[in-house]
Amino acid sequence: MSESPNHRDYGFSSDWDGNGEIYDVERQIVTWKCQFKNLRRRADEAGKQSKPVFALFDADGKESLAIHRDAGFFIAPKYRILEKSSQVGSIFQRSILFTRYEFSFASGSKWKLYLPMFTVWGSGESADQGKLTFRFKTRRLWMIRLTTDFGYPPLMAALAFVTRKKLQCT
Repeated sequence: MSESPNHRDYGFSSDWDGNGEIYDVERQIVTWKCQFKNLRRRADEAGKQSKPVFALFDADGKESLAIHRDAGFFIAPKYRILEKSSQVGSIFQRSILFTRYEFSFASGSKWKLYLPMFTVWGSGESADQGKLTFRFKTRRLWMIRLTTDFGYPPLMAALAFVTRKKLQCT
């Protein structure tokens, strides 16, 4: 996967505990770090305490986004993406086999992601004709190519969260 004017490649790596990083493949720099557990508690909009299930940090170590479980049982969970206590997106799991997800962002962008069960390739598409393709190099390293929304933090957080959920459940 190489860089061209109409796409950008990212690597999503994760350890077995859920900590990981997202890096720009061409520039070989870490753009974000992510953490899955041992996160501090934050107040949500209703004033209740809820613990985020996932957090995305910028390269300087400051928390950029947090993902909280919002509703749904095992079959159809919904997650909120928060930036400084305001919701900037949602993640919907559309399959009990962890093979289909939908992302909806406050910017109006909507994405559908299709994860393979028996292959190393997958894809996604946005409502505005954006595309992403990904390849599992290993269970803990995914290479993702985006044609739009390069480096959009809520999309990066959603993709990192889904890669971790897939690793956790397979």
